[in-house]
Amino acid sequence: MSGSRLAEGVFRCMVPVVLLSASLQAQTIQGLVTDATEAVVPGAAVTITNTATGVEAKTSTNETGNYSFLLVSVGNYEVRCELEGFKTMVARNVRVETAGQVRRDFALELGDVTFSIDVIAALVSLHTENATVGAVVENKRIVELPLNGRNMVNLAVLVPGVQFGAKTGLADGLGGSPIRGQGYSVSANGVREMHQIVSLDGVDAQEPRFNRTAFIPSIEAIEEFKVQTNAYSAEAGFGGGAVTTITMKSGTNEFHGTLFEFLRNDTLDAENYFLNLERPVEREPKDKLRRNQFGLVLSGPIVKSKTFWAFNWESRRQRVGSVQETWFPLDEFRNGDFSELVSDSFLNLNMGRQSPVLIFDAFTGDPFPDNIIPSSQIHPGARNLLDQFVPRAQFREADPLRETASECGG
Repeated sequence: MSGSRLAEGVFRCMVPVVLLSASLQAQTIQGLVTDATEAVVPGAAVTITNTATGVEAKTSTNETGNYSFLLVSVGNYEVRCELEGFKTMVARNVRVETAGQVRRDFALELGDVTFSIDVIAALVSLHTENATVGAVVENKRIVELPLNGRNMVNLAVLVPGVQFGAKTGLADGLGGSPIRGQGYSVSANGVREMHQIVSLDGVDAQEPRFNRTAFIPSIEAIEEFKVQTNAYSAEAGFGGGAVTTITMKSGTNEFHGTLFEFLRNDTLDAENYFLNLERPVEREPKDKLRRNQFGLVLSGPIVKSKTFWAFNWESRRQRVGSVQETWFPLDEFRNGDFSELVSDSFLNLNMGRQSPVLIFDAFTGDPFPDNIIPSSQIHPGARNLLDQFVPRAQFREADPLRETASECGG
């Protein structure tokens, strides 16, 4: 029992984002400043500089020799520490990741402040600032890994313990609504996606009913994102599922632009397995598919080293024709002959799990002989509805009652 369905349409998804300044997240840079004797050094001047935007921030170590910078934007930084009577220490290429807490300690050496020493940052394998469990998906993986549908949710499931949410399509993230394949929802360690938290540049990015994100930005516009799965810090709050923090690309002191076009169509796709099942001679053409995803990402400075802008626009156009299986009545059933439903072959096929399906006479309350409805009791209107609006079965299943709807979606 099979049928076909042709769905044609144009889906348009536009995601404009304008950032007038570098977004502030919960990232921090902190550290301890000591001298050669490992005594703490209060009053040392510490400056951080974002190497892409030139934005600076300054502070001084407190009486315990500690310093901290709160609400630091994601990016690469130069950290400079200086104090009269000591050589200047400079740590370069200090990477601040999404929701990251970076520690950069300094051990000052006696000498003239005009002399500087470059500090090579050691690879940190253990983060001791918090107990959060999760991972950052950096820009290189976002841009270079192939993504069917261009949805970042396919990268989120690379984090241990994370799976697609029910509202995103479960198996591959290509389902969901209101736009199929363009939503974001994940479950972490068995906790449903209804308990997830998603923020976009520090702003809540969920609809209130199912806590899913109905759309996601272009992958070219995402700097990176972090998925936390357990032991969240107090700033997360609001839920016990996955905590996803998305950081958009900000403008820098240089102008940047990206144009993109991604194409999928049936010429490059394999044939649906069920399309020509039991059709050895006259074969149907492959399911139609035309998907175009295109757009642009632009960014630059408004006032250099102070204020920046970024713009993202994306459109998706898709036409799909698909073949599905569904149940239609056999010709015998149309004529009132249901004797097959009490036959030994039917009962043996179901291995005792199916009782005989008896058809009863509405006037007498007794089963029809041999389970066959007399033609005199079949109303002409019912025959007319069957003939005009119910397609005939194209092939016979071993089990005549087997429902196959949605088993092979388009």
